[in-house]
Amino acid sequence: MVYSLVQSHFRSKNLGVAEAEMQADLIRGKGKGLIVLLHGAPGVGKTSTAECVADLCQKPLYPITCGDLGITAEQVETRLKRIFVQAQKWECVLLLDEADVFLSERTNDVKHNSLVSVFLRILEYYKGILFLTTNRVGRMDEAFRSRVHVSLYYPPLDENSTLDIFKINIQRTQKRMGDKMKIDNVSIEEFAYDHFQGNHQRVRWNGRQIRNAFHIAVALAENEAINKANRKEKKKYRAPTLRAKHFDTVEQASSQFDNYLKSVLGMGQADRAKQQGRRRDDWSQEVSHNRGENDEPKTKRSTKKRRKYNISESSDDSSSEEEAPRNDGQQSSSEESESEREATIKRKKKTDKKKRNSG
Repeated sequence: MVYSLVQSHFRSKNLGVAEAEMQADLIRGKGKGLIVLLHGAPGVGKTSTAECVADLCQKPLYPITCGDLGITAEQVETRLKRIFVQAQKWECVLLLDEADVFLSERTNDVKHNSLVSVFLRILEYYKGILFLTTNRVGRMDEAFRSRVHVSLYYPPLDENSTLDIFKINIQRTQKRMGDKMKIDNVSIEEFAYDHFQGNHQRVRWNGRQIRNAFHIAVALAENEAINKANRKEKKKYRAPTLRAKHFDTVEQASSQFDNYLKSVLGMGQADRAKQQGRRRDDWSQEVSHNRGENDEPKTKRSTKKRRKYNISESSDDSSSEEEAPRNDGQQSSSEESESEREATIKRKKKTDKKKRNSG
């Protein structure tokens, strides 16, 4: 869907005047851009989506951060206008990663409110493509809702996604290391399955953590091979083998840190985000469908009403049909009475004519 929208935007941009005439906005220059909001937990592919779309469309990706725009309303306005002009000239895909500062709802803080207001105003006149990413969508200002064309939710990784990301990183490591390292694919994939099944959802690794785990595991495997060569006093050492035991070491350190944070905060990161109203990681389509099931009695009642209404309609139709013959009889009787009147009038004329002739 996102790819189709981006392609359509670039095509309509090439139409020039014809595209401008099709704009529904009454104010000139407004609403000609494409704003896409990607929200969800960290490390689930929001930034990668913008990168992949730019690659598929063969357009340059222009990533910016909130730090590039400044901290005052004047700086944000000046720099954002300059960046938008450059992005339109280059026909690139603009990415504002972690846009929480400008998306968060306005409060009593005048400086923050001015930042949000400036960003909202300039955003409406942007004619290019802009991807916004955030993991705090619950704190988003309501004014952005109408300015965003598409909002996509990215859920936490499921089992299949986790295994796929492990396989992708295995392939990348093989390509990067070449003959310098052997990889035990089977044991690593078994670790990935055990990691997902054995850990609760709140401590499972996301895509970024899996990538970091591969970097650390590769470093552990290399260091292990060097230490073995040093102990045996060999100038050359065999190519290290990346195994599941290296990922076990990484998982232990990661779990220790997660448990420490949980003890400090009194809850996991997902629960904390839900409690603070930032996002809900356990949300799924099934939840909304289950809520929709509660509406079934309403639909049943509505169908009953419709049936009653249909019955009344059919009774009205039948009554009208019954009345139809009576109306036809009345019409025929009225026609007969008119013909009788005409006959009596003719008879009167004849008698009057005879009287005048006799006189």
